[in-house]
Amino acid sequence: MLLRLHDAREGGFGSAPKFPQPVYLEFLFEAIDSIPDPAVQASARRALRLTLDKMALGGMFDQVGGGFHRYSTDEKWLVPHFEKMLYDNGQLASLYARSYRATGDEFDATILRRTLDYVLREMTAEGGAFYSAQDAEVNHREGQNYLWTREQFVDALGDEEWEFASKVYGVSAGTNFRDPHHPEDAPANVLFLKERVGPVDAARLARVNERLFEARKKRDQPGLDDKAIVSWNGLMIAGMADGGTALKERKYLEAARRAAAFILKHMRDEPRAHARGGLLRTHRAGTSKTPAFLEDYAMLMHGLIALHRAGLALDDPDNTSLAAARELWGEAKQRFGDAARPGVLFDTMPEQSDLIVRTSGTYDGAMPSGPAVMMNNLIDLYEITGERSYLEEAARVLASISHAVAESPVGASVATRGLLRLLRLDATLVEAIGAGPGGGPEVVRAHDTPVRVFAAEERVEVARDRPAELAVELRIAKGFHVTAHEPGVEGLVPLEFELRGGSGVRLAVDYAKGEAYQGAALPPEDKGKLMVYAGLLRFALRLERTEEAWSGRPMIVVTYQACDDEACFQPMTVELDVAIDPG
Repeated sequence: MLLRLHDAREGGFGSAPKFPQPVYLEFLFEAIDSIPDPAVQASARRALRLTLDKMALGGMFDQVGGGFHRYSTDEKWLVPHFEKMLYDNGQLASLYARSYRATGDEFDATILRRTLDYVLREMTAEGGAFYSAQDAEVNHREGQNYLWTREQFVDALGDEEWEFASKVYGVSAGTNFRDPHHPEDAPANVLFLKERVGPVDAARLARVNERLFEARKKRDQPGLDDKAIVSWNGLMIAGMADGGTALKERKYLEAARRAAAFILKHMRDEPRAHARGGLLRTHRAGTSKTPAFLEDYAMLMHGLIALHRAGLALDDPDNTSLAAARELWGEAKQRFGDAARPGVLFDTMPEQSDLIVRTSGTYDGAMPSGPAVMMNNLIDLYEITGERSYLEEAARVLASISHAVAESPVGASVATRGLLRLLRLDATLVEAIGAGPGGGPEVVRAHDTPVRVFAAEERVEVARDRPAELAVELRIAKGFHVTAHEPGVEGLVPLEFELRGGSGVRLAVDYAKGEAYQGAALPPEDKGKLMVYAGLLRFALRLERTEEAWSGRPMIVVTYQACDDEACFQPMTVELDVAIDPG
């Protein structure tokens, strides 16, 4: 499935806008040696290398200052949405570190080092924690800090280096960016590399970047979100630890240790009833607040485990991070578990009354799923300690979310990666709990997902003069509902059909309004606001050709969030088993 989604020309998965999706690439790294077909294995290796290269060569990587922007607005990774997020850079640092350890490719090492140095320089607080994000806009202009005109290039570099740099960074080919919200502004350039540069040019380019960065520092700078978030810090702690291991540089290990120490000391609630206080999710200006979610415990555990392993790899062991990780698991199990259903982990604690329902997440979006990360943490603890109880706990977590792996292994790729790891370690344990493909015990509250999706056709043909019609049914189990396309209440994911993985075709859907939810989960003042679908739903999908050339393998996916009166499943994205052909 991932290789079907892969863009074999530009790398990444799907079409524009393109997100880095490190969870997909981590899964390929995990699975690649287990692929029995040599041709498929070779395709997976090409997908990894192409995607890593294209992301780093394009404008989504800050060529002057290092670090990755949020996503690319086009399929070529050229023009980014200029916001920089800590969680992206943490995950991508771990990814390039893994690639460098596997291949020894110095290009990976360069991108890794520049990403980590950017975080140390611009995203690290005095106490050691990492800041959350940098804004996309400066003076209400998208990317103003990162864009260059020819005149700015010449002023910063002089005639001697201008010619070299303008060729390397594509400036000599003409402008590639115009702010759609301010067409009166002059066009400018997002810097990118057409290809890797050789060692001699790389050294020269590093000197050019220093001069460009000094010039850029004189400009107005993007706003900084200076709060620290536990889960995001956990991902960057892992990125620093993994980077320190791969590059054999202790400064990254020390940065990871400082961040972890700050969180464990300063982002804790007051102890109660002789028990240690729980994690507090955010910290800003000397104040920590908001009880942490499962994802905070899971991502911080992930970072602490990476920190423990980095200490061993760099011959500087420190068992405090491992001890803290083990302690966090006990706290998370108590706060987010369900004694009646071992293995179930909710995203929030039961007393968080500001939420409509308690969810148990399985879908990996910009942040990976909390339960899935926790499952992989438990596997890590087993590998480190040899204590089988951790492996058994991981299997129970897998059992509770096995429906997601069966329904959408790509959408739940972190859980699928955990399943693969468990099968390697003890396949009989997985089989014993019934969490293998196609089966599973009771999950959260239902034997299987309460929604079934059926398409009337297995193949449709879309011609320029002849659109295709496709009838789709959603069958929702009694007692459940899904959020309508226009929910009317914030915080829930609407039902939506969309096309992914190709171009040259578009999708139109007529959505019903739905019916007002009257169940007990909503407070009285919100009665009638939430719109839902229940029972049997029929949708007419219309596929039409566009002016673009047909490319890739377009597929229809449907995203929905199913709930009953007590709780909601994590949003799920399911592919329709329908082939779409050009007419």
